[in-house]
Amino acid sequence: MIAPLKNFFTKIAALLGGFGSFFKRNKLGIFSFLFSFTVIVTFIDMTLTRNAAIREIKKSILTWQNYLNEAGLDIAYENIRFNNIFIYPLLEIDGLQIYNLKGEHLWSFKTDKLSFRLGWLNSKKLKAGGAAQSVFLFDGKAHPITLPGISLTVSTSSDGAFKDLQLDLKDSEIKDFAKVRELTFALRRHKLPEKTSALFPSFESHLEIKDVAINGLRQYPLTSKIGRIYAKFNLRGQIKPDEFFAPAVETWLHEGGFIEISNLIVHWPPLILVGRGDINFSEDFAPRVHVKTSSKAFLNLLEDLNKNESFERKGLFVSKILLSNKAFKLRDNDQYLTVTTPVDYRDGKLTVENIPVMTLRK
Repeated sequence: MIAPLKNFFTKIAALLGGFGSFFKRNKLGIFSFLFSFTVIVTFIDMTLTRNAAIREIKKSILTWQNYLNEAGLDIAYENIRFNNIFIYPLLEIDGLQIYNLKGEHLWSFKTDKLSFRLGWLNSKKLKAGGAAQSVFLFDGKAHPITLPGISLTVSTSSDGAFKDLQLDLKDSEIKDFAKVRELTFALRRHKLPEKTSALFPSFESHLEIKDVAINGLRQYPLTSKIGRIYAKFNLRGQIKPDEFFAPAVETWLHEGGFIEISNLIVHWPPLILVGRGDINFSEDFAPRVHVKTSSKAFLNLLEDLNKNESFERKGLFVSKILLSNKAFKLRDNDQYLTVTTPVDYRDGKLTVENIPVMTLRK
């Protein structure tokens, strides 16, 4: 019994020894073969992945164009190119434009060129970057926008569903209006548990704007420098669009869906404001905003707004009297008074302390 085993292991050892000798003599060729094989397989995989991504993007463009049309908007472009070779951008769009189809005022936003690439390590990420020259048109008047530092990343899950989005803008400028040092917007989809409340947050978003310098020739309240604006929104309930978006939103509203403003911070010297509230919608999708705020120098803001003809002076005067009666100094050495007040927007009217201070055209 021992002899056959010994003979077997002797043959195995001889085979391994022969393989080792063969590997030493031909290791350069073996490594070249493995490297070439890996490159070819990787190239094929990247090509198949890009082709799948292109199909999904084409499908998404048509879907979102239908959604925008339902909302009275449309998109157009001068040229669009898809590339399935990995050294080129996956998608390039020249002259992308979004504009309204109805409404009192005609407007449009157009950018000269956008390019998107798939992530090198994560094919589920689509990234846009570089610089872009844009223009915002409102009632025939052009407002050029410079975006020297733009970064956009969109991620999807393994089943192709939207996962998250992040937009970063650096040193942007709206000509003759304002310069923005930094703007960040992030949107994240929550994975809902199997057993959950109908109004569980399905999406979470963050918007942060830092260091805004407003053109000194413009009419504005307070100072010409905005330090920071931050807002966190949660979409309560689920919107499940299919072929049409409007019926899905109607279903969401009928089930009690709303947008929660879980955190709002405004630092516009001397104003410092924090708040939280919600955004509901009427049957015709008109927004109804309610925010309960606590702030310093809010009375100063009302005083400055009183100089603006767009606001109702009588309403501002009454609101200021009501707020003055309950304003207080949070600290003895505070220069500005602190006040807590609700701010609402409904049916085209902006109210403070339930007093209309501005009427907006619908």
